[in-house]
Amino acid sequence: MEDDSPAGVAYASLARSLRRRRAELIELIEAGAAPTEAAQRYQRDHPFEPLVSQEELEAARAGARPRDRDAPAGPAGAVPRG
Repeated sequence: MEDDSPAGVAYASLARSLRRRRAELIELIEAGAAPTEAAQRYQRDHPFEPLVSQEELEAARAGARPRDRDAPAGPAGAVPRG
């Protein structure tokens, strides 16, 4: 497929949209939203886009960085500092 062809331009546009969509879902999940809440927020903010699929949520959850509360607590018996 040629990058300059109508199909190539459409593919590039779709790829950018999907990357942006996944990045927004990841951002919501990293901010602490549950996956279903992230989907609802995304749909609210982008009402004319297709519904967020379960597969997209799973991919976004897999791509999200673990939050501090999800990190291991450290060695057994360690006293938390702070």
